[in-house]
Amino acid sequence: MTRTRPGRLLPGALLALLSAVILACLPARAGSIENDRATCSRGSYRVQAACLDAIREMVDQDVEALVEREAGRFCVGADAAAVRKAQNDWLSYRTMQCNLIERSPGDGASMASASLCRLLLARQRAAALAIQAERAQPRCPELQLSAAASKPGVPDETLRRIPGSDYAWRIQGKRRATSLAVRRYPDDGRAKTVAELDLSACAFCSGHGGDCEKDGIFVLQQSAMPSRPFVLAVCHLRAQGRQLRLLDPQAFGSAVQLQVTGDERLDWALEKGRLRVVADRTEPIVWPPEER
Repeated sequence: MTRTRPGRLLPGALLALLSAVILACLPARAGSIENDRATCSRGSYRVQAACLDAIREMVDQDVEALVEREAGRFCVGADAAAVRKAQNDWLSYRTMQCNLIERSPGDGASMASASLCRLLLARQRAAALAIQAERAQPRCPELQLSAAASKPGVPDETLRRIPGSDYAWRIQGKRRATSLAVRRYPDDGRAKTVAELDLSACAFCSGHGGDCEKDGIFVLQQSAMPSRPFVLAVCHLRAQGRQLRLLDPQAFGSAVQLQVTGDERLDWALEKGRLRVVADRTEPIVWPPEER
């Protein structure tokens, strides 16, 4: 066992103390590689390497935080995965590049140069992620609920216009022969029914407690394209359970694009610009589905 005299520090302990002082005192996150080199220019090569590594650890923390923030911004699963894969690939590149410098020839000078290499690439990575955060616009569906065109609870026969579009919807028929009709009102004024959905098996919740507000007719629109609305009908079935059906009147007319039935439980919500439906104990269904 190696013994030390009182009042003396081993080189490793000295380096750890130096790193702690640097971490506490340096404004490294707002620095530049030129300032880093000037700050860490004194002492032996080993001391310089420890100084540079201490700053790099802080920059690496910022980079990891930026990566997670960026991955969370992307709605498409493949895009979010690409953000994390790019980070892993970059880490592999930095390790290979800077380790080569460190072992060539493997002395104190190459150790300090390798530490400078890692810090330089970390600052460049942080700058690249900042540009991505500022310039990249994720491909998100951005579905939003149109409160003005929706009717939670029991829908009535009122004609409800859908803002930003040529469409409107209303309930037609009586008692158990009701249906949802979506009509288009073009500029020539000749209204035309473009989609119809049978509601004869539906019983809409009329209370104010529980999840009654999730029953009804709801209109979803994309902020970038409000002229193409989606119409969502959610009701309790007269036999048993609850059902959700979604129409895309402009593109598919009366063809139901999404239908989910829950015997015991069905819940829905808008999350990250997508419709998320949970029925009974099955896995959540997301619409539109994520691109692969």
